[in-house]
Amino acid sequence: GSNTAYIYSLTSTPNSFSLNYGEFAYLGANSYPHEGIVFGTSESQGSISSSTVRNGYEGIHLEGSSSNALTSNNICSNASMGIFLDNSANNNSLASNTVYNNTGNGIELGGSCTNNALASNKSYSNASLGIGLYSSSSNTLTSNQSYSNSNFGIYLSASSSNTLTSNQSYSNANMGIYLYASSSNTLTSNISSPNTSVGIDLESSFNNTLTSNHSYSNGNMGIDL
Repeated sequence: GSNTAYIYSLTSTPNSFSLNYGEFAYLGANSYPHEGIVFGTSESQGSISSSTVRNGYEGIHLEGSSSNALTSNNICSNASMGIFLDNSANNNSLASNTVYNNTGNGIELGGSCTNNALASNKSYSNASLGIGLYSSSSNTLTSNQSYSNSNFGIYLSASSSNTLTSNQSYSNANMGIYLYASSSNTLTSNISSPNTSVGIDLESSFNNTLTSNHSYSNGNMGIDL
C-alpha cells in the first residue's frame, strides 16, 4: 500500500472517537502517522469494533495510545502488520478480532507495552508471526488462536511477567510458542500442536512457569527448555 488517505486520531476524551460497522480499504503508506488507522498520542482514546480494515499499509496502529478497545474487527491483506501496538501503548483491550493474510506480523506489541489484554483473537495466514511481544511485560493472552502463519505462532522476545492461558498455536511454519530472553512468564493450559518445529521452546529464558500445557505432533521436540 502507498496511499495518501489515512485516519489519525488525536482525541483525548474517552469514547469520543469510535469506528463501528465500517469498512476501510486502501489506507496508509510507510510513513508515520500515515500507516492506516492510527491512534497517535498517549492521550488519544477510543474504540474500533465490528469493522473491516483491509488492503492498506498497516491495519490499526496504537502509538503510545492507551485504554482503547479493538473488538470483533477483521484486519486482513495489509502490506505490513495487522494490529500494531508500540511505544508504551498500555491498558488496551483486543478481543475477538480476526487478523489474517497480512504481510508482516498479525498482532504485535512492541516497545514497552504493558497491561494489555488479548482475548479470543484469531491470527492466521500471516507472512510472519501470528502474535508477537517485544520488550513488553505484564500482558495477558487468553484463548487466542494463532495458526498457519509463516513463522512462529506466538513469540515473546525480551518480554517478562506475561500470562498466557488457554491459547492454541498450530500449523505454523516454525515453532508454536517461542520465548526468547523472556523470563517470569506464566503459561497455563495452552495447546501447541502440530507445528513444523518445536511445540514450546524457551531459549535464554528463566523463571517461567508452565502448567497443564499440551504440546504434541510437532516436527521437533514437544517442549524444549
